[in-house]
Amino acid sequence: MRWLSWLLMFVLCGAHAAPHYYAPMSFYPHDAARISRFASTPGAIQVPYGAGAKVEEGEFYIVSNASFKALTAQVQSDGTIALVQSGWTPERASSQIWTVVKEGSGFRLFSKRYGRYVTLGTRVDLEEESGEARQNWSIETDANAVTIAATGTNTGLAIEHHALRDGAFVEVNAQAGQWRLYEVRNASADHAYRPLDAAARSTYDNMNRRYHLSAFAPDAIEADRLRGFRWTDYHPSGLYVSKGESVVIDVSGLADDGPDGLIIMVGNKNGFFKRQPAGDPQMILATEGRNEFVASRDGLLYFEYIDSGFNERPRRSIDVSVREGGRPAPFYIEGTTTPGEWRAMLQRYADAPLIEMVGRRTMFTVARTMYDKSGAADPAALLGYVQRIMGYHDEVSGLDGSSALDTPSPLRVHFVQDAISTHADLQDAYLYATYYMIGLPLNSAAETLLKPAKADAWGVWHELGHMYQQWDWTWPGLTETTVNIYSLHALQRLGTPMVSPLLQVADTRGRKNRLDLATLYLAQPSRNFLDDASFPVPSEALWIRLVMYEQLRRALGDGFYARLHKSYRLHPLTQAEDGDRNEVQIFVLRACIAANLDLTEFFSRWGLPVDTATRAAIAELKLKTPATDLSRMRI
Repeated sequence: MRWLSWLLMFVLCGAHAAPHYYAPMSFYPHDAARISRFASTPGAIQVPYGAGAKVEEGEFYIVSNASFKALTAQVQSDGTIALVQSGWTPERASSQIWTVVKEGSGFRLFSKRYGRYVTLGTRVDLEEESGEARQNWSIETDANAVTIAATGTNTGLAIEHHALRDGAFVEVNAQAGQWRLYEVRNASADHAYRPLDAAARSTYDNMNRRYHLSAFAPDAIEADRLRGFRWTDYHPSGLYVSKGESVVIDVSGLADDGPDGLIIMVGNKNGFFKRQPAGDPQMILATEGRNEFVASRDGLLYFEYIDSGFNERPRRSIDVSVREGGRPAPFYIEGTTTPGEWRAMLQRYADAPLIEMVGRRTMFTVARTMYDKSGAADPAALLGYVQRIMGYHDEVSGLDGSSALDTPSPLRVHFVQDAISTHADLQDAYLYATYYMIGLPLNSAAETLLKPAKADAWGVWHELGHMYQQWDWTWPGLTETTVNIYSLHALQRLGTPMVSPLLQVADTRGRKNRLDLATLYLAQPSRNFLDDASFPVPSEALWIRLVMYEQLRRALGDGFYARLHKSYRLHPLTQAEDGDRNEVQIFVLRACIAANLDLTEFFSRWGLPVDTATRAAIAELKLKTPATDLSRMRI
């Protein structure tokens, strides 16, 4: 599907760069599937005896472990009822409740809303009771989740194409997806999204090895709300564990009424370049009380404690104590650790391989040798600077706290030094953004730490921008363009003397900058915004396109993009609206609404196709046209 091609790992590559501005390079991350019963995946969650899902009869929400969207019975245009995934809403709730009934060695899945059973056919449908084996399903536990397989086959329920959008069909596939079963005790309970500011309500004490943890919303739920990348939904510990070391951890306060619990990880979630297997964390599903395991790799301990919102009651805070194993590393906590305490930790734990600096919205994990090489940066200045940039990106994104939907993400952005990927893999990458993290390969970690508040930090602004991009209006060719909407706003807000990249000379023979190239493009008799070859210098297409977006920002103010982001959060595209053509037309229409102006001619001048139906929809709004030709604006 088209959205999957957008979910790339984004890279700034110094090898192809003019000074300060880095040409992009992209590649595909791992897909959304985690563990398959039929295709074993490295790094599967370890389950202590007595832990994990238990399959019983009852009424349940059946929720994808990859997207945290519920299995939903949805009537199609031909009158049939298909199975899709959808986020919870009060209107959909009755279509998302399933009665699980034991039958022979398997189970039947019954929709109370439609009085029909989940049935294996050409696709997975709902049909009247037939007594056939096609309505019998094997449900087997898999850590804190289950796989749901068609009885007698090696295929199980999965989301088609691993899609994340509402309306994506459920299919049977040899790579069965994981599902979580949430018992429904009160069908009228509210499971709507609510912000969980877990970072602010949690405390970390690595010297005494005690942690008070509040639950985060799962990274998939936050990504769906923001319409972009997954951020970090786990807590740090500041403890380093060595391979082969025995670890004992006590947990108090865990609920036992649903699959949302605590996963202990050795190593952070794997978002490394090309997802090298060496970057997979060891994952242990924790139970109430004593937990023991042997570390299968080196790394810092992390705690993934989440609340999906499907539980009968909100998850309470828990207490975690590391009784045996692990050793403290230098661990800076914003607002808690004093400069004197930080210096003492650096001296006391000088042999720790890694250091970690944690803010409310971001954290950095780098090798001690790299930190020393960088000049021992001030953690408060580093974290404060990055979080200031995130605040600017929040402004552009309309994350103003005016509603739960428009609240800045409570998850963190994790900057991680990449010591996993090889030089050949990295291909001179300077920085890269991906699921869960921003990678700091080669010497970029040192450069980032050395001068965290330097005037020219385009790479940091840019990669943070990728964490904010909305995939619904980032069709192919725009990934490395629209990300710089956030960077240009940060440049303006910081008031630095750095020259805009749009003023950088790009045509060395003609001494033309990117604004000049945009003027040449607009003067062409034929223009196609979607085709690089249509631009005067095709290699500069991503920057020339940026001129259009910057003209909108300058002419209409930052409130324009704030309103546009809010529109896509309030009305996210469904799987049925997927596809480049649809996304372009929806963007044009929503941009006009956000601007409260008819921008049809502006987009047409830029060579963006506006079809007859979209023109008619805009005409019905009876919007005024801009007083001036925005495409002629000099910026």
